[in-house]
Amino acid sequence: MAICAQIAGIPVMDVQRHDGLCVHYLATVPPPAGMTVEVALDWEHRWDVMQQHSGQHLFSATALATFGWRTYRWDYRPDICSVELVTESAIVTEDVLAQLERAVNAAIGRAHPVAARIHNPEDDAGPTRVTSKQSLFNASLGPTPPVRIIEIDTADSCTCCGTHVSNTSELQLFKILPTVTTRRRSGLPTTTISFLAGGRILGFMSHLLQVDQAVGALLSCSRPEYAQMIEYNKTRLNDARALSSSLLSHTCGFLHTTMRTSSADVTVWRAFDVPIEQLKTIVLKIAQLLQQSHAEAPAARPARQLLAVSCPAPVPAKGGKKAADQQPAQPQQTLPYLLLTVAGDAPDAEALATAASDALVSAVQGPLPNTCYRIAVPPAAGGGGRGRGAAAAAPAAAPLASICCQGTIASQAELDHVLQAWGASRQLHLC
Repeated sequence: MAICAQIAGIPVMDVQRHDGLCVHYLATVPPPAGMTVEVALDWEHRWDVMQQHSGQHLFSATALATFGWRTYRWDYRPDICSVELVTESAIVTEDVLAQLERAVNAAIGRAHPVAARIHNPEDDAGPTRVTSKQSLFNASLGPTPPVRIIEIDTADSCTCCGTHVSNTSELQLFKILPTVTTRRRSGLPTTTISFLAGGRILGFMSHLLQVDQAVGALLSCSRPEYAQMIEYNKTRLNDARALSSSLLSHTCGFLHTTMRTSSADVTVWRAFDVPIEQLKTIVLKIAQLLQQSHAEAPAARPARQLLAVSCPAPVPAKGGKKAADQQPAQPQQTLPYLLLTVAGDAPDAEALATAASDALVSAVQGPLPNTCYRIAVPPAAGGGGRGRGAAAAAPAAAPLASICCQGTIASQAELDHVLQAWGASRQLHLC
């Protein structure tokens, strides 16, 4: 990714320091040596970097002066920046964050000058006030090279090689975000605080206003009523989920009982406006119930099938039959289906289940190819003795052979055709 600059029209991909020189790495072959070139800078990006960086310096200096918290590191990102402070055992509360934010903005309002200067430790006794992670003087490392120091008037003096504004007033505003995380660094407790400075705050506020308008339109209320309306909708959602769970349980129980007690070969359920994934949950639950009931009371069972088809709910026409005849024809919708086949106790039950499932494939004649494939049915919970007082567990019944196929029927008319074809050779029970 380019660093928002070009040399002779070629994007700059990276900049590294080698032997005291800045080496620029370009996206393509560089211009010939000795050629005069034009360097283009993305000033909007540079100005943002300057505001965020100077904002970090001022924030770090304020945290150190107010609470004695030194900066462990800071992170510049295109959207939100953050500072990680060594807070020791202190608890960073909302009141603490508000106090820091007020102090930083007060310093911005005082318009402190921001200046860079080069300090050579060998020529000068050096500044007595430098807030830096690294010492300027370390005899074990030999002579210390010149260092660049950024000074914010009387507020801060820090070693730094980055770009900065010339006055704190150019930061305009500083905002701490309520995204605080804690961790340990080399055994030291640290707190990471996110912030915005300068022009980013205006963009952030514009985004929040857009979100606010969208939320207000969705909730059909004004901002002061958001919390109340969300709580109300949350309650309604929980009620709807409870009702859905109850209906799901009743539906599974009804279809399970129908398949066990009906003399029909195929139970047909037109599931109006039921998504295919929810339909799959219901069908697999019925398969488990059939397996469980068979395990609890083993008996000879004939093969049974359940054809569950997701159909669009019929829309009643307004104005009677005449108005309905004048309405434009609705486009045909494909109908997803699930076919559950539960075979009996015959030795070739698996083969019977497979043959019964394949029967639907041959019955579908619509323009869309049938996409039938096998879906594994989880085994039912084992039966046997119940409770601690059971003398001995009953022998487990052999599981029923169950196969579930999923496919697509081209249209409602094609479904009627399939049911008519099946009705000639099998007994159907329509739900």
